[in-house]
This record gives sequence, structure tokens and C-alpha cells, in this order.
Amino acid sequence: MKQRGILPLSAQEIKNTIIGKTIKGDWGAFRKYVCYIDPRGSAEGINDLGTIAVGNWSIDMTTNIISFVWDSYWDTWAGRMYKMDETILLFDDQSHQMRTSIHTIEDGKQKLKL
Repeated sequence: MKQRGILPLSAQEIKNTIIGKTIKGDWGAFRKYVCYIDPRGSAEGINDLGTIAVGNWSIDMTTNIISFVWDSYWDTWAGRMYKMDETILLFDDQSHQMRTSIHTIEDGKQKLKL
């Protein structure tokens, strides 16, 4: 049986993977979201409850940590990204718990709809 590997992404790989793209994923066990990661440092998203979020992102090029600061009820946090098969996993840098996963990535800004 093939063993699944989890590969950490460098800061440049993070940029290449999600910046300037619309991502869809899962937050926790029950929530779904879609979010556009603007190349100029902003982000906007909506979740399956209809909560809209606007915020900012940054990547520390030395530590490979991406940070999100949201202006709404969405959690502000910083963490590392890993690739496992076709899924991206994001882990909180402080608690080391998985924060979210990304299962769909589309080029450019798409309609923020689940």
C-alpha cells in the first residue's frame, strides 16, 4: 500500500499555490468556505453560514508562515501549509492543530459562491 506523504510548502510555493486565486475548502469538521486571495495583500471570503469576511494576508519568507487578519468573525491566525495528495492543509503555528483545508483552487477571482 502506498503511504501518503505530507510535504511542507515554502513561502514561494505558498505564493504560487494560492495567491491571485480563489480557493474552496473546509474549516473544522463542519464549515465550508470560498475565498479570494488578492495579490495585493487582501482577502475576501464567504462561508456556508453566509458570513462574509474581508481581511489581509502576509507571508514571512524566512519562516514560511502565512498570516490572515480578518475584519469580521473569522479567526485571525498564522500557520504553515502542507500538501497531501491533491489537498492543501493549513496548521496553526501556535497550537499545531489543523485550521483548514483547501480542496479546490481556481485561477483569478471567481464568484464567491459555495
